[in-house]
Amino acid sequence: MPSFSKQQARGFTLIELIIAIGIFALIGLSATFILNGVLTANETSQRHGDQMAAMQRGFLFIRRDFEQIIKRPIIDEYGTELSAVIGVENGIEFTRAGWSNPLPADHRRSELQRLRYVMEEGALIREYWFELDRASNTLARRAVLLNGIQQLALRYYDGQSKEWLLTWPPLDPERKNDMPQVIELLIETENMDEIRRLFSITGGTT
Repeated sequence: MPSFSKQQARGFTLIELIIAIGIFALIGLSATFILNGVLTANETSQRHGDQMAAMQRGFLFIRRDFEQIIKRPIIDEYGTELSAVIGVENGIEFTRAGWSNPLPADHRRSELQRLRYVMEEGALIREYWFELDRASNTLARRAVLLNGIQQLALRYYDGQSKEWLLTWPPLDPERKNDMPQVIELLIETENMDEIRRLFSITGGTT
């Protein structure tokens, strides 16, 4: 019958067990760091994807609104005529066509809509009215179109003078209902580069 020496029969020493436990702990710690890094990267990617999707939805609204601007002034709640397009560097108000009406024929409303875009507390706000010519009790509906906005800047290209203006309409009272030929919109967000879009204005009169 074979015999074994004490050296052959002995188990792990305490030092060897400590070393083995330490190696397993390092492996586990490394795996934890790797997993945390993967989860963080995935979360960042998901957040960026959500921001991109929100930005795309927002610009879809903006494009549809701006491309349907028409030459239709309105009367405000004080009885004052407002130009078809009123633009400043950080906001714009205008009349647009193409507002779809899902109501039955006997409850028709205008397919024209008065809109305002303005930046408030880091958000791009889209306001609209159900009526073009307002009464004293006419209220605007408001919705946050985009969050995380650091800058909103607009410019208006005057086809007559061939120059960019920071406000619209031009100072000439005879041109108060003229339309800009192009509107430039620049938006800068917290986590993305600035986005610049040009919109050609072709709307006529109704």
